[in-house]
Amino acid sequence: MSKAKQAQLALEEASRRIQPERATTEEMYDAEEDWTDKSQYYPTVLTRSSREVDVGAVGDTVRESTEDKYVVLQLPSDLPLRKRIASEEMDVDGVVTLRDDDPDDEDSGMVRGVSELSNGQLGELKIHADGSAKLYIGNAVFDVMRGTPYQHSEQLARLDGDRQQCVIMGPTIARMTCVPDVTQLLL
Repeated sequence: MSKAKQAQLALEEASRRIQPERATTEEMYDAEEDWTDKSQYYPTVLTRSSREVDVGAVGDTVRESTEDKYVVLQLPSDLPLRKRIASEEMDVDGVVTLRDDDPDDEDSGMVRGVSELSNGQLGELKIHADGSAKLYIGNAVFDVMRGTPYQHSEQLARLDGDRQQCVIMGPTIARMTCVPDVTQLLL
C-alpha cells in the first residue's frame, strides 16, 4: 500500500473517532455526478407573450375603478415639474424670462418630489382608444403601465401625521407604474 493511501486511511480513521456518523470517502458521492432530482425542479422559462406589456389592460383596469375601489399609481421619485405660483395665470399671455437652469439654485422653480406639489389634482390621465394610458403632469408626460400583480388583499390608507390618524380609504384593484415618456424627453 502506498504512503498516500495509508495517510488517507489514517485520516479517515481519525475522522471517524471524532465524528462517527460521518461517511468515508468511498461512501460519499462524487461531486461531479448529477445529484439533482429532475422530478422535483422545473425550469422557469418566460414565454415571449409574458414579456409583452398588455397596454389594453391599463385602460380596462382604470375603468373598473370606482369611488370605493382604487388604482395605485407609482411615480418616479424625482419629477421634472415647474412649481405653480399662486399669482400665475394659466390662460394669460405674458412676458417670458429665459434663463439657464442651475441645479444648485434654490429658486429654480422645479419640483423634485411629489411631496412638494400643492394639494389637489395632480394631473390628467388620458386613456387612448387602444387602451394605453398617459399621465400628464404639468409639462411632463408619463407612460402608464400595469405594475406588479398581487393576489392578496390590499387597502389604501391615508396617514395624517398632524392629527396622528390613519384612515382606510378602501381596497385597491391594481398597481400602475408611471414611467417618463422617452419620446417627450427627447423633444
